[in-house]
Amino acid sequence: MAGGTEQSQRRLSAAAYKIEQFLHHLDKVAAGGFPHKDGETAIEDIREVFLKLRKTIKGIPAEADASLVVQYFREVRDQVAIYTRVLGIILRSTNLRNNFEVYSPLKRLACNFLGSDVRLLISSEWEFIPFTYPMNIKEVPNLILVGSPASEAQNLLVTPLAGHEIGHSVWASNRVIEDLKGKFSTAVKKYYSNVSETASKKGEVKDDLFADVDQTFVESLLQRKSEEVFCDLLGLRTFGASYLLAFEYYMAPGKSRVSRDYPSDICRLRLLQSYAHRNGIVAPSGVFEGWEEPGRQTLRDQRLYQISDEILISLAPDIEECVNDVVKKAQIATPDSERVKTIKACFERFEPFGEYSEYVEVINALWEIANDLDLRHQDDPQKLTHLTELALKSIEVSEISYKKEEFERGETIAEC
Repeated sequence: MAGGTEQSQRRLSAAAYKIEQFLHHLDKVAAGGFPHKDGETAIEDIREVFLKLRKTIKGIPAEADASLVVQYFREVRDQVAIYTRVLGIILRSTNLRNNFEVYSPLKRLACNFLGSDVRLLISSEWEFIPFTYPMNIKEVPNLILVGSPASEAQNLLVTPLAGHEIGHSVWASNRVIEDLKGKFSTAVKKYYSNVSETASKKGEVKDDLFADVDQTFVESLLQRKSEEVFCDLLGLRTFGASYLLAFEYYMAPGKSRVSRDYPSDICRLRLLQSYAHRNGIVAPSGVFEGWEEPGRQTLRDQRLYQISDEILISLAPDIEECVNDVVKKAQIATPDSERVKTIKACFERFEPFGEYSEYVEVINALWEIANDLDLRHQDDPQKLTHLTELALKSIEVSEISYKKEEFERGETIAEC
């Protein structure tokens, strides 16, 4: 047993050192300062996680059961792996390449959806993909981390995609899945029943590929894909037409990308188009054109994605109802088209908008002008740069007006 004790001692020692290394780098990140209090709070929350873990590791005797030692050795590894990435995001949230001007309006948007105790960090990442950690880190449950590609971190035109990313947190927090879960099973059974009945009436031979697709598996696909559709519709409902333009800019029409977690682009665009039409959101010309069906590797995969997309479309009214309920509860207004026109007119005169406006209205005005530019020419990119500066200044003016009004009402806005 001495060998086992020696082995456990070595592993406990290594786990303790791994924790100390992490805390050392945590202190280095904390010493750099943060543009907003949420960064400091996140650091302290993470510190508490590792201080508790350190205490636990120090309290385990070397002669403890070897399987218990291995369990904690792995837990330390897993926790360090998770929070190393989170710590990197927190560090990059302090980088000057981020547009700090959009922090407050995005934070307020998140608070409207999720409550005043939510914390938000905006980061730039070295992957061309927007992402979020939707409040799924149990030790820091109120923290939302929203990232954008580093090359786009100062591009205001892509910020409507944050509506989709915050949507993942809204989905988790509001337990939207609970309202839809029963409908997934019903929709799958109905689809299979209808297909079988139709084939029987036509006297067709049984579709082996169709029969080979497990209904329970299709139901699990629907849960993940419905979340993506929910987030798309929430982004569209919040940001209006600018969400569609940002979606087109980022995704680029062409062959759809599909996976088990995402509907095809064609499916997503079809649902966005329907929702825009039903909610009076005027889609920019041509934004739904040029998208193609995805190329797929196998007939089984093709059938699988076709089935899940078709059922997903049948569930669209239920998903839309969930989005509308969440938006109504959060009291989120659609962008005011008349104010967007007024802001656009100011930008066209190369003037910032000097009154209070909603952040999403500024973005929509910027997009309307950007659509008229030909950024292949030498002068237009510089013009867009100047327009972006005007938009940022307008956002700052709006934030000053907002804070002044709250101050006059005797309210505090320290966090939201």
